[in-house]
Amino acid sequence: MTTDGPLPETSDLVAGWYMIDVESHERAVEVAAYISSEPGPGGGPLYEWIDVREIMSGEPADG
Repeated sequence: MTTDGPLPETSDLVAGWYMIDVESHERAVEVAAYISSEPGPGGGPLYEWIDVREIMSGEPADG
């Protein structure tokens, strides 16, 4: 049996992404919820699906 991985299929993604600098995962989820509730066509909330992923944590290494 073949299944998809933990990430969305390319066909599920319309376009675009955001990279935000926040203090915690919880704050990232709050920002994603706010973005998802922005008005779309007709003025109603979009309620778009948003995948929140951590891409960096901690202080950057000095190089």
